[in-house]
Amino acid sequence: MMRAAGLLLLLLALPLQAGQRPPWQDKAYIEKAFIEIAFKREYAAGIKRLNKWTRPVHWKIEYEGGVKASPLLETPILRHLDQLESVTGIVMVPVTRQPSLHIVLTRDRDFAAAIARHYLMPPDKARHFVRGVNCMGNYSTNRHGEIISATVIIPVDHAFKRGIYPACVVEELTQVMGLPNDADWVNPSIANDSSRRDLLSPLDYVMLRLLYQPELKPGMTVEQARPVIRRLLNRFEHLGILKMAPWLVKQAGLNKLSAEGQL
Repeated sequence: MMRAAGLLLLLLALPLQAGQRPPWQDKAYIEKAFIEIAFKREYAAGIKRLNKWTRPVHWKIEYEGGVKASPLLETPILRHLDQLESVTGIVMVPVTRQPSLHIVLTRDRDFAAAIARHYLMPPDKARHFVRGVNCMGNYSTNRHGEIISATVIIPVDHAFKRGIYPACVVEELTQVMGLPNDADWVNPSIANDSSRRDLLSPLDYVMLRLLYQPELKPGMTVEQARPVIRRLLNRFEHLGILKMAPWLVKQAGLNKLSAEGQL
């Protein structure tokens, strides 16, 4: 007789039966995951209000610590910004002055100093803060809950050494769109730090698309947003978006770059 543990492993290894949905495609699961990622914060306790951009994002790549511009660094950023624009509808505009989104590429030795400078943090606190952190993203909002500025900081030598540069680009730029939290139970997702997910997942695609539906307003509480989320997910299911998300997410961004063998 097969041992219980062996039976469990066998069941987990079996493919989904025809017509059976993976857990993340369940509407209740998506609702729970969206509330966890959009209404909570990685470094702050409690439930917050919904945040999102409502105007075009003016972005700029800034090089610090002797990092030089190169297609190797810029191409993943450009491709992911293109995908974020296509999914959210928020226009991404490159600028040379006064960006609302600063994308700072620096070196590991200057990572803490960059955080202190860009996040207005005391140097001692910044040095303590970066321990165990691979890259950072943060945003600011107005009183209405609209995101008005954001800064992503990536120590590129550290990221390349660990093979996580694409993951840093995708996770941090996605989080500053208004999905700021991490949770180990949300899967598959770049918001799950315990996973090996480097690229935008179908669930991430759905959550981004959900966040930028006009019915969800910046500043909404969970109580205000929950019935709207359920109506939107019913619409998504009716339109086939949930079923098609694994295909849709691969049509742009780093997923497409990876499929083309260029990542």
